[in-house]
Amino acid sequence: MKSDIFVIKYRWPILIGCLLITIFMGIQLRNIKIDTDPQNLIPSTMSSRVDTKKIEDIFGSNDGLIILVSSKDVLSEKTLQRVKSITEECHRISGIKNVISLFDTKRIAGENGSMIVSPAVKYIPTTQNARDSLRQELLDNELARDIVVSKDFGLTAILLSLKPHANQETVYDKALEITNKYPGEEKVLIGGLPAFQTVIGRDVAKDNGIIISMALLVMLAVLYSFFRQLRGVFLPFAVVVVSIIFGMAVLPVLGWKVSVISILLPIMVVAFSNNYGLYLMAKYRELSHSDQNKTAKEIAAEVVKALYKPIFFTGLITIVGILGLLTHVLVPARQIGIAAALAIAYSLAVSLLGIPAALSLMKLPPKSENKKEFSWKFLDTMLRAMSHSVIHRPKLILAITLAASIIALVCAFGVKVDSNQENIFAKNHPISQCSSLINKNLGGSQYISMLVEGDIKDPKVLNRMQMYEDSLKKLPGVARATSMADVLRTMSKALVDKGDAGYDRIPESRDAVAQYIELYAMSGNPDDFERLVDFNYEKAQVMISINDGATEVVDNINKTVKGFAKSDTTIKAVGGQAVIFNQLATTIINGQVSSILFAFVAIILLVIVLFRSFRAGLLASIPLAVSMVLGFGVMGASGIRLDIATAIISSIVMGTGVDFTIQFLWKYRSARLSGLSYADAIVNTLTTTGSAIAFNAICVVSGFGVLVFSSMPPMKHLAILFSVLTLACMIATLMVVPAVCLLWKPKFLDPINTVKNHNT
Repeated sequence: MKSDIFVIKYRWPILIGCLLITIFMGIQLRNIKIDTDPQNLIPSTMSSRVDTKKIEDIFGSNDGLIILVSSKDVLSEKTLQRVKSITEECHRISGIKNVISLFDTKRIAGENGSMIVSPAVKYIPTTQNARDSLRQELLDNELARDIVVSKDFGLTAILLSLKPHANQETVYDKALEITNKYPGEEKVLIGGLPAFQTVIGRDVAKDNGIIISMALLVMLAVLYSFFRQLRGVFLPFAVVVVSIIFGMAVLPVLGWKVSVISILLPIMVVAFSNNYGLYLMAKYRELSHSDQNKTAKEIAAEVVKALYKPIFFTGLITIVGILGLLTHVLVPARQIGIAAALAIAYSLAVSLLGIPAALSLMKLPPKSENKKEFSWKFLDTMLRAMSHSVIHRPKLILAITLAASIIALVCAFGVKVDSNQENIFAKNHPISQCSSLINKNLGGSQYISMLVEGDIKDPKVLNRMQMYEDSLKKLPGVARATSMADVLRTMSKALVDKGDAGYDRIPESRDAVAQYIELYAMSGNPDDFERLVDFNYEKAQVMISINDGATEVVDNINKTVKGFAKSDTTIKAVGGQAVIFNQLATTIINGQVSSILFAFVAIILLVIVLFRSFRAGLLASIPLAVSMVLGFGVMGASGIRLDIATAIISSIVMGTGVDFTIQFLWKYRSARLSGLSYADAIVNTLTTTGSAIAFNAICVVSGFGVLVFSSMPPMKHLAILFSVLTLACMIATLMVVPAVCLLWKPKFLDPINTVKNHNT
């Protein structure tokens, strides 16, 4: 056999080229940056982001830093002194626009027909009577109760609003430093969007390092346990390492940042890039063991000639499956789709060129080493049992598969979407604990905002805003709704005697409204209302505080607000983080459907081209369809929700699963071409290539499975789902596909048909 094929002839340039490319891409890793802004998960052109930006440009962001202080009684002298000290220090943090705490919140009272505006806590009480008096004042103060202090006085909040373009990480670190500077018996938690983004950025970096290391160690252990040869471990492992470097470097090269879900990229590369080296090394082991008379060059050349076509098409189809993520609305999903596709293409090139080139330079393993080669006995036993079942009970296998698929399909209707950003962290995480306390005691950690334009001093406009608030407060999940209408009603309580017509009401004339505002300005600061109304009183904000971020709850609130906007032309925009992530829920569903359809159709078409048969496409679709249905069935039955991580599971599994089917069909057709009967061809395929397929699945699941150690629950759920779907795809390939082949006897796998095609 000729061994002077391209890979062997130019082996040194190939190996040096692979090394230089890897070094170049490795240098680019220095430029990796992390982006933890949850808004950047979705396109900036999406309506919810456009409206949110419009509102924030006028009133600033409602998602500031929140410092929670928890104790038995926050009105105790020591606790109030600590809160005051922290508040004063926070005022001096660079990047902070304003600070609201018990010492900044206002109390509006009436005195001799005048309006008196004073801090909610003017001084720290030192006696029990003074504390009880202050306690009652705060309970009566709608500007403080459930905003900066809980009704049971076990919790108080310090709210920090950031200036535009402030460095959120710096502000968070400074706030943390200040709280540590003033220690006490009280429990202190820091939350809010700046804390969320800072902590998750650090968690992503930490997870990346730990999980990639664990995945590589697991890969090494699994490879060694199967091959028991250094070359069988080193070469596939080297492909994985260089592919990870290449894939991660694609992000900074293309000007992209690492996001929350970008942690999936290196794990995806581990899962995919390992495949090709496994098949090549398995074939190399088979050939070097069966014929010791050939040279290393000849064996390497034979490996390439035997497998280059199925491996190339498998890689191409995997790339196409991954590129199904391009149809996804999630921006990082599209980015890691491109990066993973390029990394897989690189791993394919290194595998088909670099591994044979390296093998041609190595001495062939001695016969004694071949005898020691390890073959998982339980795997061989399982595959023999599978082949026996397929041959004798093909109809039963198909019946069981159909029944399981129907049950899973029914369960799949129970799948729910989760776009609540709070669920990215575990329940016991400090950020989650902070959000939970805010939701339970201080009105909620998420907001929806309505932008109202017009004459805000007009009682008609104000009463309409009040009407919207009253309607919204009745909805589940709405803790509070606030606007200038509430402030004016609070002012009326200070100026009008209880029982009189104007008490707790918006003034009936525009002049009266203007007079209330002027009276407030005499003893208070007009800037106190800057989050609710602009300077000219032409734009106002209705802030809806949400204490339940469940997708279905927020969806109901959002639909109600959008209903108001349709019938009221003065409502110009509806925005806020809750709206953005509510729209994200819809995009997750649409993205899932579009990526599945794109990947499924593209993969089937390529399989049809590879085998020149429409029936080949149908056969290849069986494991993919079975695994998808079972996967969504498991989600529906277990309560695992469709979120930013699990939303991309389909494209990943399709890229892996089709690899199994192609390898099986390629080997089965080869067995039939050699003259074996249908049954014997199935046994031969399952006990040879079937072993590589099963080992590949185990290897991939082991590498991807390390995500269960991630600090983020969505990643853990992804690991579970990926394992279920991959193993389901493997079993369907090794049992359902051969059962169909045995009963259907597709002509494209018939040796006569193959000969005709070759002659043509």
